[in-house]
Parts: sequence; structure tokens; C-alpha cells
Amino acid sequence: MISYGVAIFLSMAAAGNPLDDARKAYNNCLVELHNKNVDAKTSASGFRKAAEENCTDERKAYIDIMIAEEKRYGSSQAEATEYATEEADAVSGSITSAYAENADKSIKLIPEP
Repeated sequence: MISYGVAIFLSMAAAGNPLDDARKAYNNCLVELHNKNVDAKTSASGFRKAAEENCTDERKAYIDIMIAEEKRYGSSQAEATEYATEEADAVSGSITSAYAENADKSIKLIPEP
């Protein structure tokens, strides 16, 4: 017999988590951009610029959902915005920082399922 808490957790996991879904969408957009730029042999600085100019809708959605979540837990607008921006920057930073080495070796990233 499954406990009530486990049943709720499983139903929430099946329904998806809007914040995690938004993070994945942003990450996967950047991964796709990364892979296209690896194929195009774009410079690291060119990729950084491309990463800033693309995936803006996915980034905004991720930040907006995170701000709402943070405010729900008592953060001020300024605190929530700062935190959400830092988290979005961490997603893009992990991909852009690895790009130069990946491009040199023609390594592509795998999107999250």
C-alpha cells in the first residue's frame, strides 16, 4: 500500500514541475544552439554572443517562473529577481564555458529528456 505522501509525490512528478520544465526548455535550447555552432565551427566569442541573443523566450519563462516561486516563499521582488537571474546565468554559463573545448573536439551535448 502506497502512503498518501508518496502518492502525491508520484502524481506531481507525472504532472511535471513547471520550474524544472522551464529550466529544461532553456537548457535544451542552449544545447541545440551549442550543437549547431559546433557544426558551424563558430568561435567561442561568437557562441557567447549567440547564446545571449537566442533562447530569450525560454530564459524569460524560466526566470519568470522562478521569481514567482521565490516570491511565494517570501522573497522580495528584488531578491527573487537576483536569484532567478543567477540561476539562469548558471545554466547558460555551464554551456558557454565548455563550448571552446567542445568545439575544438567537435563534441556535441545531449539534451535532457
